Amino acid sequence: MITRDVLAKALDKRGAKLECPVCGKKEWLPMGISGELETLVLMPGVRADTGGIAGVVELDWGYPVAGFYCGNCGFVRLHRLDALRL
Repeated sequence: MITRDVLAKALDKRGAKLECPVCGKKEWLPMGISGELETLVLMPGVRADTGGIAGVVELDWGYPVAGFYCGNCGFVRLHRLDALRL
């Protein structure tokens, strides 16, 4: 399981800014029913091998991301886990 500390270290290592780009606050809350990072988001993606049908989005395939929202203004940010090597 990816913990908050593991994700925070990965983002810090890459120079991620903690301030919300909309309101400037640092009130990030994890998305998901439980409010914990074990509830990750699968961001739908488009595969190149869709049988020649352009723009088909397969809902059972995508990119694993950790989602957060600003507790002040509601802005949503997603971090792709494989890009962070998590």
